Amino acid sequence: LPVSLDATSVPPPPAQRGRLSLTRVAVAAAVVVVIGALLWRWRGPAAPASIDSAPVVAVGRIVSYGADSAARSLAGPVSDLLATSLARAPGLRVVSQGRMLELMRRAPADTGAGAFVYAARQAGATEVVDGTLYARAGGRLRLDLRRVDLATGAIGSVHTVEGDDLFALVDSGTNRLLSSLGSRSPLGSVADVTTRSVAAYRMYT
Repeated sequence: LPVSLDATSVPPPPAQRGRLSLTRVAVAAAVVVVIGALLWRWRGPAAPASIDSAPVVAVGRIVSYGADSAARSLAGPVSDLLATSLARAPGLRVVSQGRMLELMRRAPADTGAGAFVYAARQAGATEVVDGTLYARAGGRLRLDLRRVDLATGAIGSVHTVEGDDLFALVDSGTNRLLSSLGSRSPLGSVADVTTRSVAAYRMYT
């Protein structure tokens, strides 16, 4: 008996099947590209995470303990050097001491720790670092530091460091703070980017 074959039931030759597979792949890839472009346009380009998520730190009040004149003369320079040293760390934003002093002048009749907190908040800081400086026997210095969350007032971490001089003290304090912040410590010493004269810093006010 004669057999009637439907043209649609006959499989295409191998070469034609290969061309059809390549065509399907090309069409699918084009669809994926178009959908991706539409999603990107709808959402917009993502902001750099390292900028948006980086903590903003301000160095607040550093006070001296007791009546030691050496500690009193170095309390101000410690604040400035600590801010400079922290600012060298990658992925961390630090409010400059100049900006802090500018904003403190606008604080509502408060010259104590409240003025530093006010200035830090106005500068957009997320936390403030304050501390106490002690003069130890033999000319060594001790610095107690604490991190305070400006949104809640909660103390984040407390650190105690010592050093034979002003720069070693600030370097140690920087390393401890950055470790608690999850940031990498900068290379070298803060003395590499500022004056090495302790006498000059003793005149700092």
